[in-house]
Amino acid sequence: MQNGLPPRYDEAVFKGSDSSHFKAPFGSIVNQEYNNVYFSINKTCITWIKPESIICEYDYPEGIFTRIVLFQPVHERIKGAGVINLKKDQFSILAGSSWKGVMVPLKPGKHCFFHISWSSQFVHDIIKDEPELLEAINFSLYGFPYRFVNAPNYLDSTMKQVLYEITEMNFASKKNLPVLSEHLKKLCRLIVGQRKHFDPVKREMNEKDWHLSHSAKKLIDENLHTQFTTKEISINIGMNEYKLKKLFPRITGFTLEEYRKYKLCVKVGRQIIEQPDEPLKNFYAEAGFSNHPNFSRGFLRHCSCKPTQLRSKEWDVNGISNDLNDEA
Repeated sequence: MQNGLPPRYDEAVFKGSDSSHFKAPFGSIVNQEYNNVYFSINKTCITWIKPESIICEYDYPEGIFTRIVLFQPVHERIKGAGVINLKKDQFSILAGSSWKGVMVPLKPGKHCFFHISWSSQFVHDIIKDEPELLEAINFSLYGFPYRFVNAPNYLDSTMKQVLYEITEMNFASKKNLPVLSEHLKKLCRLIVGQRKHFDPVKREMNEKDWHLSHSAKKLIDENLHTQFTTKEISINIGMNEYKLKKLFPRITGFTLEEYRKYKLCVKVGRQIIEQPDEPLKNFYAEAGFSNHPNFSRGFLRHCSCKPTQLRSKEWDVNGISNDLNDEA
């Protein structure tokens, strides 16, 4: 990476940020960032001349992380957490401190996005009343983040205004630090709250169906080792089978059974890391599989790595990026 911005850079410039750029056969990367022990904000623009995967390594203080897509879809597989597909003005939420990902575009062009992280200490007052966030941070391990599975998250006009005000600040000025801190806390509150917000247009369903679909999600979460049929779930929550099968993927990105398998794989993935001396063949039943080979293939499909790779820094990404086009 070369320090500074490249000549004729036409995106907004973060005053007082650390900037760098890099050219490669696939295209170029331009990065602007400001960080301290409490939070970080990063804007990255990647121009792909041809689609090619990029290995990304993330390292932040333990806390909450979001990626916000400014334009052009961004697709990434996170080691241990699975695939995340984002379109313009959408954002994802992860909890953790360190992980790896492989990113690839669907087509050539410029892809820009924000990465923002908040340490648990910095946003303690925000997340203390959010049991799900606290549980997610506690669940994550070094190298094994927790991915929030929910309906697509969209930037709203208030979030866009806060982001604009942040990017217009001079990060080098110490007198701006208190204002920057408050802006970032406000943005965190908005992002944390938006994942639960109902909008009939963006959610593409009415409010009753929104809550019933979440009831199905909760039923599965609380009974991961029970393989309910669609009919059983529909009767339990009071929604017909056809509508349930149609709407559930809109709030999770998974079918009913695939969601259960994903959650089981994530749960077992943590156990694999925490119990390094336990043979891997002893985990397949806990993950809901009938044998170890099926578990290994299923875990790779859901969590983007093999179970064995959770216990090492190695990660075989051959072929992973090609699957992104099939799942976008």
